[in-house]
Amino acid sequence: MGNQQNAVVCLLQDRKNLHLYWDLSPERLNTLEHFMTHVRPGLKFCLRLIGVNPENNDRWIEREVFLEDFSALGNWYFRGVNPDLDYLVEFGGKGEDGSFVLFSRTPVINLQAPSWRYKATVSTDITQAKGDWLRFLENQGSSAVYNGVERSDQ
Repeated sequence: MGNQQNAVVCLLQDRKNLHLYWDLSPERLNTLEHFMTHVRPGLKFCLRLIGVNPENNDRWIEREVFLEDFSALGNWYFRGVNPDLDYLVEFGGKGEDGSFVLFSRTPVINLQAPSWRYKATVSTDITQAKGDWLRFLENQGSSAVYNGVERSDQ
């Protein structure tokens, strides 16, 4: 980072930890600070972790973090998130009265691979599956199709 991209990005570190970083140009930071000083005095820079139910898209504020020493380039970790939910992060200013002015919002971050979202009826007996797979490979001979391309070991 450090390219003054005016970006707020949230990355999945693993299924229980999110890494958020931002990179703002000096001009953008000055604009935000001017807004928070002259237009809406009393706002403080704030990150909000928003929980998203992947089944029905219901949303709620799960955590709020006030950034006391906000700078144009920075990062934050949200640790211990629920791996069964999806999340997004909002960056904005929060007032003492509870009002929130949104400056930026990340897309929804899916913590599960699509196959994790639904319970599959898969046998837990891996030895049988492994045996079947090995017999299949042994019966292929020296010529077999891999990814749609026929190969021959001659």
